[in-house]
Amino acid sequence: MFGTKRSKYVESWLFYMKRTLSILLLLTLVFTLAACGTTPPPIPEPVPSPTPEADTIRIASLKGPTSMGLATLYHQADDKDLSYTLEYSLAGAADELTPKLLNGELDMAAVPANLAATLFNKSHTEDFCLSVGVVNTLGVLYLLERPTENSTSLEDLKGRTIYTTGKGTTPEFALRTLLQAHGLDPDTDVTMEFAAEASEAAALFLQTNDARAMVMLPQPYATSMLASEEGVRQALSLSELWDETFPDSHLITGVLVVNRTFAENNPDLMRRFLEDYEFSIRQTQEDPKTVSTYIEQYGIVEKQLWLRRHCLCATSPSSPERK
Repeated sequence: MFGTKRSKYVESWLFYMKRTLSILLLLTLVFTLAACGTTPPPIPEPVPSPTPEADTIRIASLKGPTSMGLATLYHQADDKDLSYTLEYSLAGAADELTPKLLNGELDMAAVPANLAATLFNKSHTEDFCLSVGVVNTLGVLYLLERPTENSTSLEDLKGRTIYTTGKGTTPEFALRTLLQAHGLDPDTDVTMEFAAEASEAAALFLQTNDARAMVMLPQPYATSMLASEEGVRQALSLSELWDETFPDSHLITGVLVVNRTFAENNPDLMRRFLEDYEFSIRQTQEDPKTVSTYIEQYGIVEKQLWLRRHCLCATSPSSPERK
């Protein structure tokens, strides 16, 4: 039933992932969010935390696309198949990770790009600074609609309701920025209805009687809906719209932030970690059947939304329109 569609998904996702992976691997710890020398507004002193043992990395990541490329790495950690100890944890919301980063309980964390910038601006001092280790998630956001509509540009969104997640985070900021760049007022020309999770936004969209409503979903939720709901089509890719509107930049939705002192004091450990991270991402790309079991095991994506018949990659940024 999904044979032809599956091959299109696989080809499209693998093509984009190969391009994205090259970007991810070239970005190292020398790329920081901003110059760490400026003095920010004062913040409360971090609470001291236990110093980790040598060759130990404490990492946390968010459930969803941000953690897909880490699934194999987490599995290797459980099997003690790494040259160091990896203490990992998964969180459902970004604000669960913020205090742990600031208190020194984590050495690194995969977080939304806007949170990384906020943490840097509010917390860096001469003794504490967060750096971007890698960009792990590019454009994963898509606008879906009913087949009775035929949206081809952002201008077609005027007067419509958009169900989405990410209030106050990258999805909202990205959509607002694009709407404003195309002459629309995000507060008056569209109605954004925010849900706590992507699955909730999808449910609200499917239940509404508004035939012109839209839903903005990240991967793999977008592809899951396209594969399971005949009455839904992909309208617009925020990543493609961003590239067209701002050709000198990329829509970055997730990054891995690293405690700069930890990175500077452990260059060999960081090198080994980045090599293992690269391997983990390649496994997600090249062996999706095996990695899908890890993703389900760690609850990175809800089991019912994980479609094994489709290839998943670390950032899953491209998906063809359902025909």
